[in-house]
Amino acid sequence: MNLQYFVGKACTIFTGPVNRNFSEKQLQDYFVGLVESADIDGLWTKHPITGCKNFYPMDKILAVCEEQVVNDPKIIEKYKEARKEVNAKTEKPAPPASPFIDYEMMAKLSQQAKDLNQKPGAS
Repeated sequence: MNLQYFVGKACTIFTGPVNRNFSEKQLQDYFVGLVESADIDGLWTKHPITGCKNFYPMDKILAVCEEQVVNDPKIIEKYKEARKEVNAKTEKPAPPASPFIDYEMMAKLSQQAKDLNQKPGAS
């Protein structure tokens, strides 16, 4: 397993169940970050804005997914305009712009977690 590929990249870390209910903002803050190091023990990430660090033990990591980082102002503006059109159709407020977080994917993950917690026999 070559986890060194992810060092220095913005990634989402998918883990096994966590004993905490997270809001959408917390999901992004805790599970998306810049990978600082990776070894057999786990991954260290750093939040790109706050600098807060997180450690994910290797035995709890299900997947590491590289996020697309957009730095071109023209492309960012294009995404913002596209989001406005989608939001106008769905009448949902736009989440804050981020160059490397897929808000729709995080919302789907959050809904899946809620659905799993509501199933009979779920812990």
